[in-house]
Amino acid sequence: MSSSTTRRTPTANNLSQRKRAPIACQFCRLRKTKCDGVRPTCGFCRHHDAQCVWGPATESYESTPAEQEIFRRLDELKSLLTVESLGSRSRTIPDAGSAYTPGSDERPHSITATAPGTQPMISEPRTSPYDNTRCESMLAWPLFQDIVDPSDLDAESFVLEASNESTCAGESKRRNGQGIQEEQFLPLCQKFLLHVHTRNPILDHAELIQYAKDATEHGVEWDGPSCLVLLACALACYTAPWQRPTLHRPHAEQLINDDIATAEAYYFAAKKRFGLLGWSLVDIQCLFFASVYEKYSLNPLQAWFHIQQASSRLQAHLKRHSRPYPDITTSRWKTAPQELEQRAFWSIYKAEHELLPEIPLRPSGIDELTRADSMFPTPPVVPVLMAQATSSGVDQQVPEERSWAFYLAEISIRRTMNDTILTLYRKGTQYWSIHIRSVLQQCRDCEEQIQMWYSHLPLSIQFDKPDPPDNELSFFLQGRFYQWRAYVFTPLLYYALQHPAQQSIPPEVLAFSREAVSIYAARILHNDNHHRHGGTWFTCRGTFASALLILGVVHRSNPNLLPPVDWISLILVAISTLKRWEAQSGDIRRLRETLEKLSLAVSEKSSLSPIGPANA
Repeated sequence: MSSSTTRRTPTANNLSQRKRAPIACQFCRLRKTKCDGVRPTCGFCRHHDAQCVWGPATESYESTPAEQEIFRRLDELKSLLTVESLGSRSRTIPDAGSAYTPGSDERPHSITATAPGTQPMISEPRTSPYDNTRCESMLAWPLFQDIVDPSDLDAESFVLEASNESTCAGESKRRNGQGIQEEQFLPLCQKFLLHVHTRNPILDHAELIQYAKDATEHGVEWDGPSCLVLLACALACYTAPWQRPTLHRPHAEQLINDDIATAEAYYFAAKKRFGLLGWSLVDIQCLFFASVYEKYSLNPLQAWFHIQQASSRLQAHLKRHSRPYPDITTSRWKTAPQELEQRAFWSIYKAEHELLPEIPLRPSGIDELTRADSMFPTPPVVPVLMAQATSSGVDQQVPEERSWAFYLAEISIRRTMNDTILTLYRKGTQYWSIHIRSVLQQCRDCEEQIQMWYSHLPLSIQFDKPDPPDNELSFFLQGRFYQWRAYVFTPLLYYALQHPAQQSIPPEVLAFSREAVSIYAARILHNDNHHRHGGTWFTCRGTFASALLILGVVHRSNPNLLPPVDWISLILVAISTLKRWEAQSGDIRRLRETLEKLSLAVSEKSSLSPIGPANA
């Protein structure tokens, strides 16, 4: 047989001499796409006009001993399979470098064959990056081990533990109110469009108004349009006009019990129709706004259930029409149904990813419908001013242009915030302590993205970083801005708080940690000025996390990393904020009680005067 036709079996030496593939950039790694390794910008990022982020020149020297052992075992198995020419495809080897992918329920498979003389490899289950973003996980930091109550230390989720008492909290309290009045359908839907719909403009205004007129003239039916009208009325009753924050704002619920009871009456009527909903676009919109209502009611778990239903039905709706993606790459001249599908998709995506960092449950898989080249929803061609009367009879004009600018900015910041969480939190706190240089570089890159996002905000929704904005939508965006920066800087603060006292902290890490403390302080004050809306529960969680980390700085007593001068006042404000909303939420009450206990423990450890509860 000629040498040209001779086929040689590769040996273990040939395999060991083969060079490893180039390390992928973070953008390609997160999306599991092939990276050509070209620096400073790879081909995939150049094609999609994305920021190409690279870690250190090599990460192999920073691998943990456990990771090095995994790679060594994989090389042994590769050699064993090659030498013995094993043809069985039933033996699978887990990808040690694979990252958590939202929407995937798979777990690494066990290896069915091991090298002679070696122990079987036991694959550890993949963990979600969101396991490290919840405030409950911060209570388990080593810094707090000696001051946190054991019952709080072992809690995975206050939400799940308090769900039994929270879900039925509002159903038996109030039986007064005006009840359902058909003549109020139209004005309440107009109020809904003015105060609620501006944050998620996924409906056609004219259609909703027509649904309200039909329900007024012919009565409420058992279909999607009538259900949507009832939900809009419920949210309108649960909503009060936004007021610009003041220094001495009274800490009182603006809504009276009759308003809340009326809202519950409309919502209870809508709930009777949930079982009849299908997977039409109107039905999906109903489930989405049902989740919004539950967030208004401080029932995040019920909101999660509704958003999961909306997500799964939207996926079925799109596949039924043979559209695996909600027309996100077509031209701007679309038909109305396609535009509404697009808006529903992004609102559901945004809502689910707002809940994921706070609730330890699996996502719906809606991420699989997104792509790197996904386009944002298309706003109306001609900006229209919505001039509607509020419940007090005062005319207000809210530009739809501002509403859409806010909506697009929220989608943008949510997508980038998701990337931040996947980049910084998927490897956990141990990685932050060991690979501080990589974490520091990632934080620099994220901070550049934040400043770029801020600089590109349209004029109508811009805000000054230290000052409260003069409109509601800018005020909400300012809160998102604080939240994003808190996600970025928390890993560096963790490193500073856990760093041995006898060793110096890198100056840049120390500078970012000080910036983190100032962000937590600003976030507490910002969250204290919120009225009831769909994000109230999230602001309470953010307030607790910010106060907890400020207490961590006090407890650490590092002269190079000091708490805010008015940190005691900030803790009292945080306790007051939680106390204001705890009546309808058992988990918020648990947060307040935990914060009070921690404040007392830190005061005792630091030989300070005890911090008492704030006066509501």
